[in-house]
Amino acid sequence: MSGPVPREAIRLIQEFEGCHRLDPGDGRVHAYPDPLTNCEPWTIGWGTTMYPDGRRVAPDDVITTEQADLCFTTILECDTWQPISRSIPFWSEMNDPMRSALCSFAYNLGSGFYGAGGFDTISRVLREKRWSEVPEALLLYVNPGTPVEAGLRRRRTAEGDLWRQGLAELSQGAEFPGVGAAEPPAVGAVEADSVLMEAIASTFLKKENLESTELPPHQLVAVESGRQWKFEALLEQQGRSLHVRLAYGAGEWWIYGPHWRQAGSTPSGAAPEAGALPMVPTPAGGEHDLAVPYLSQLDNTYNPYGSCNVTSVAMCLYYLGMPRREGTQLEDELYLKMESLGRSRHNPYDLKYLI
Repeated sequence: MSGPVPREAIRLIQEFEGCHRLDPGDGRVHAYPDPLTNCEPWTIGWGTTMYPDGRRVAPDDVITTEQADLCFTTILECDTWQPISRSIPFWSEMNDPMRSALCSFAYNLGSGFYGAGGFDTISRVLREKRWSEVPEALLLYVNPGTPVEAGLRRRRTAEGDLWRQGLAELSQGAEFPGVGAAEPPAVGAVEADSVLMEAIASTFLKKENLESTELPPHQLVAVESGRQWKFEALLEQQGRSLHVRLAYGAGEWWIYGPHWRQAGSTPSGAAPEAGALPMVPTPAGGEHDLAVPYLSQLDNTYNPYGSCNVTSVAMCLYYLGMPRREGTQLEDELYLKMESLGRSRHNPYDLKYLI
């Protein structure tokens, strides 16, 4: 059973669809043309293009607000929610925020999107349960270069944020070592051996304890799910936000504790067995500085906050002698190549196909 449509889905869809052309004079809702075509499909109420009885909305149609609400709830339940709950894999393992994000996407672009032509990327990440990549995949469907791109980009971003919220809630049992335990480590304490931590959701390292949307790009480092860092010390704790110092002189950052767990731990956050953490070898004779050119991912055309992987590969290729070409950006070429190959940028075994 799919259960009732979650409130998150209704709120998100109504926020972006809106109940347009409500005439204050007669209190009735009038049909309007599609904003992309300025013609068909004609729409009425909360994004309705076809009535529950199968009739298409016509240019001169007028309905009451009660009829608009009824059309919305009926079509949302019967033509969107129920079909996607049957077609999308791992549906029963998702929580309401994750299902709501997909419901909004389906209400906007069609309940049959999964497995359909033109939806290869989102279908692949759902089929392969690469859930950390879903927000990034959603952003591919914004009709770039059209008058509706900005609005669709805002909607896809909101859907991605709701999906991340759900993904984080699924991982609530995985805690930062000591946080939430009976005896958390003392602020300022430095462990004899640094702790290898793994991000369990797409998240950020932040220079200040603020929402990521309130910080400029140079004070943020995007961290993809599965990425590992060594943490040297817990400096401060404010609620679930933690001020930590990273190993290897990487500085002090704020993180959101529920987005992290000790690498190799079970979902409950239990510590790994002794010796389970990988050792980072020290180069013989001390440190060795390599003249690897620095490239910023923030000027990439495609997904600047999620393309650190192909940017790193581009830096290595330039270091190994690959010539630069005027008027091109290698990072973007590598990004598109991974997409065309159907490979994951987050998997090192897939990244080898770029070499």
